[in-house]
Amino acid sequence: MASEGIPLSWNELKKRFTGVKGFHFGRVSTVKEGGFGRVPSLLRRFETERANGNPHPVVLFAMDARYGPNMEDTIAVMRMSTFASLLKEVIEAHPNKYVGVE
Repeated sequence: MASEGIPLSWNELKKRFTGVKGFHFGRVSTVKEGGFGRVPSLLRRFETERANGNPHPVVLFAMDARYGPNMEDTIAVMRMSTFASLLKEVIEAHPNKYVGVE
């Protein structure tokens, strides 16, 4: 993430991501957790029992342990409502850049 200019980093001692406010980042290995079919239940778990009172929207990184934690091997998962409001803010900030037909 740092190579992309995003200050998000993994804190091994606290077992959580730090550096970006406003979201609750989590990670799962799809191999260990039973595959991508389990992602909705894992997302719910991060929103409830793993949130520890954190009210922020969850962004879940689904990593494949067979290939390592590279960006190319990671999928970011979030609820559609969270993604839609995030996308709306980006579009409203730069409508000429994002609205229209290419």
